[in-house]
Amino acid sequence: MITNEELTQAILDLGSRLEASQEETKKSLRELSLEGTKLSQESQETKRVLKELGFNVNGIKKTTGLDTEEFFYTSINKNLELNGVHFDSSSKNLSVNKDGKKHEIDIFLENGTSVGIIEVKTKVKEDTIK
Repeated sequence: MITNEELTQAILDLGSRLEASQEETKKSLRELSLEGTKLSQESQETKRVLKELGFNVNGIKKTTGLDTEEFFYTSINKNLELNGVHFDSSSKNLSVNKDGKKHEIDIFLENGTSVGIIEVKTKVKEDTIK
């Protein structure tokens, strides 16, 4: 049989081990909290970098499109001829409203009897070719 003193000592030992275990758990939770904060900061930085990267990629894409339009506009203006038809004038990036929607014509040619419309594409999709 166990004595009261032994039981008391066992309870005190158990309490000490429980207290040590709780301190270890608190320490682990603090470390996890710090890791969570660090991961959150890294996540925010990753989002910022991805957003900037997306902007740069789209900016490059837009610049490429504008450069391509300028190339064709400069080329067509050398003789103002398209499919054997001579034109008197040209315009670029002409805005047209049709059915309440705004459309842009990349290159517009005219000669009094005929018009030429050129849409410059840097990426071809099957559904855009008609």
